[in-house]
Amino acid sequence: MILSLSRHTISRTAAAAAFRWTRPAASSSAILPTHPAISLSPSQSQAFFSSNGDKTLNRDAIADILCAEYGLKMTESKRILATVFDTIVESVSNKEIVTIPGFGKFEPIERPPREYNNPITKQKVWKPATTLVKFRAFKHFKDCVAAGKVAQK
Repeated sequence: MILSLSRHTISRTAAAAAFRWTRPAASSSAILPTHPAISLSPSQSQAFFSSNGDKTLNRDAIADILCAEYGLKMTESKRILATVFDTIVESVSNKEIVTIPGFGKFEPIERPPREYNNPITKQKVWKPATTLVKFRAFKHFKDCVAAGKVAQK
């Protein structure tokens, strides 16, 4: 199945590969990818997360998973990720809704201009109109996260 994101298309399997993660075991301190080619100890898994020690999955980690899963070169997987992320950002910036089946929806939200009181100076301040991004996770994604299980291919 092909997902159409603005002017670019990617296969659903390639897009979904980056989001297959499991809950950590009771003795494990990290979330590990489920692909059998990637079997890391919790200490080795730190390479998959950002350098500040939190459990945030970063772009390089997703690129590593794509390399292991599909046998791609690192530059190819980074280029694929850049295309996907740039397409989502560009589409939402152009006031388009981006829907990825089984994952979620990115939607631009318009905030009108408003006037508010500065609590320190007590002066009225004018805030211009802004556009925010709202992400709504779909049922399948929510169910997988709630159950702590991996989505099936």
